[in-house]
Amino acid sequence: MIKNYKFATLIIFLLLVGCGFNSVLNDSSIDFSIENVSLNGNKNINDNILSNLVNYKNNPEKKKKYYLKLNTIENRDITSKDTKGDPKTYRIEVRTTLEVTDINNQIFKKEFIEKKNYNTMSSKFDLGLYENNVRKDLANIIARSISIYLSSLN
Repeated sequence: MIKNYKFATLIIFLLLVGCGFNSVLNDSSIDFSIENVSLNGNKNINDNILSNLVNYKNNPEKKKKYYLKLNTIENRDITSKDTKGDPKTYRIEVRTTLEVTDINNQIFKKEFIEKKNYNTMSSKFDLGLYENNVRKDLANIIARSISIYLSSLN
């Protein structure tokens, strides 16, 4: 039984190594540089997105140069209430509109939307901390999506 497990693990490892799998965002595949970023909307979420994109900023060796405009809107809604009318579950939605201008003045637009549903907490302080973590996580997901999108532009 153990020999079969080791053999299967070895075969899977060899297949993964031999298939040429490569991360989408490894350093050699990044062929763009972000020259300038203009931010509108929710400052905290924009700052989190920008901090995740800092590795792509002002790299003179890259051929593609992009100028970004980010407009971020956050909505927090009550999705259900208990029998007393108190909030039971919430949804935070972060919507970021990206406008990319390249050195040839071509403009590309894309909207990124991320949502998270969560339950209320007995402590409003803990709820506030949790919501800040959710906002940060959503901003990280959007930043990753933006970098993938910029990598895919011609």
